[in-house]
Amino acid sequence: MKLIKETLFHVFALLALVITDCERKTPFPPDAVSAEALAQPENFQIWENDYSAEIPDDFRRTGQNEIIALKAEIDPETIRKMLDEKRILIEPAGWSRNGIFAYRTAYDYPDIPSGGYSLIIYDTVTNEFIEKDNIPTYGPGAKYPDEEEIARIKTRWARLLERYRIAGEIEAPLAEINEGGYQRFEDKNMECRFDYEASYSQWAGGISEEINYSLILEKNGRRKTIDTGAFFSLIDLGKRIIGFCESPYENRIVIFTLGCGNYYNGVTVSQSLHGCDMDAGFE
Repeated sequence: MKLIKETLFHVFALLALVITDCERKTPFPPDAVSAEALAQPENFQIWENDYSAEIPDDFRRTGQNEIIALKAEIDPETIRKMLDEKRILIEPAGWSRNGIFAYRTAYDYPDIPSGGYSLIIYDTVTNEFIEKDNIPTYGPGAKYPDEEEIARIKTRWARLLERYRIAGEIEAPLAEINEGGYQRFEDKNMECRFDYEASYSQWAGGISEEINYSLILEKNGRRKTIDTGAFFSLIDLGKRIIGFCESPYENRIVIFTLGCGNYYNGVTVSQSLHGCDMDAGFE
């Protein structure tokens, strides 16, 4: 039974590579506007797997701010550098009284190149992106909006906020966004971390690496599992915890994390959100 399970794992892992090469399946959130395809750094290195090497021992880590794949095609330090270089551009626009969060951000795709600004509306209860309005300012076919168009964008975004009963406004849709816009957990006497297990096995392409993880929030000696998942270093390369924003109406926050993946158009660093009810689920 164990042999069958391992064989199936390798077959599905190989299929995942083929599918990714043919049609990109963007990690959560789908086609995230906050995702940006990073240009390969000048000192970009390919991690050469030693297919004759012994299979590493499985291991477990707790209390980690990041997860870095050790047996990917890209070496761990390059993965970490790509996460370091990702600019976090979050300008909160407001919250509704039922957990819907809106923020403005900037997106950039250097490989095209193209980019612009976006209004994102996210439901922190269901963990779903419910609105995404992109305003391209440069790139193929893009034209920087004139004053009349900016006024229309401002009106449209105001109506989106009103539709979801979000208290807030956006005065300048295309204004530059300063890096940051979130709070740090240590400033609120909270700890957010990854606990994860890495397991290794041999397959036709060398050594495969599977990482199962939990995103955990701890406060006042109690802990809550915010999210769980698994990834293979054939495609996914790492994750990192960034910070959070909190609702002014209820005891609720939204947590920001980064994910790094190796897709058909190169290495991509994307931003994910995770809603958390601070009054429920702690043990």
